Amino acid sequence: MRRWLPFVAHFWCAAVIILALHTLLAGYNNDTLEGVAIITFNTSSLGLSDFHQSNSTLQPAVEALVPSSLTNPTSITQYLGIKDWYSSHYLSTCSGSFQPSTTNPNVLTSNKINSTCVRRNAGYAFTISNILREELHPSVVGIADEVTQASYYTASWIALWLIGIVAAVVEMFIFLPLTWYGTRRLNGYSTLVSFISYISFQVASSLAAGHSLKAYHSKTLPSALYAEEFYVMSFTTMALMFVVFFLIHIEWRFELWTFRGEPITIYRKPECKSWSILSAFWDRNPTKIEAAGRDEEYEMR
Repeated sequence: MRRWLPFVAHFWCAAVIILALHTLLAGYNNDTLEGVAIITFNTSSLGLSDFHQSNSTLQPAVEALVPSSLTNPTSITQYLGIKDWYSSHYLSTCSGSFQPSTTNPNVLTSNKINSTCVRRNAGYAFTISNILREELHPSVVGIADEVTQASYYTASWIALWLIGIVAAVVEMFIFLPLTWYGTRRLNGYSTLVSFISYISFQVASSLAAGHSLKAYHSKTLPSALYAEEFYVMSFTTMALMFVVFFLIHIEWRFELWTFRGEPITIYRKPECKSWSILSAFWDRNPTKIEAAGRDEEYEMR
């Protein structure tokens, strides 16, 4: 008789792997998941202060790049050689423009267009000032000095996320199928692997989300956008893996309560067993013994 807890956990684990891979590969091939960015900087307002302030040393250079027909622009990034936004993913960085409003072309909306993504090596450092310094027109490269110097090292984020994915794959294709029939005592290993995957996803999500929220709430230039899609994807992955771990842990407890030589066929708690997790390790194999003139007793072996 197949066990239904591992069977249900198998479907949850499949959802975990799918979500985790989507989060990992977001923006990798200029796909629609570019929105699942860890950190996105809004650079659309860069250069405007130098353009409007006559006492700025960069004002003549900026003015020379902007057409004279523009008197009060809301963004001049296209003339400076940079993009309106830059984002960081696990394995790529992306950039692009904000779509102008249909009613007023001088006003930018929050819709991203013309996205271009570049693949990065695992564990790259994301430094917006360095990226801008490479793309700005040589005459106005000094604008990059106005940007807050902040680097985001993704090595720990990607390493923990990959550990979570690998552990989830091992759980789904190796350990979970072996527990369906209730005849193999591998539930302890399955519980451990699912716990490792859950903890890896939790720590990775917390680290990345912490840096993302810090960038969003900091009063720096350029400002960061709220990474709502990333939070939803990463923490949903973590929560689903916790469900898998919980189901397999319960399955393991029932397996530990099974009498020696009997298959795990039904969910029940023997009277001689407790819910204490400590007893699961020293009181593993209760065996029925016949007691003359008395009720059945249990012997721990």
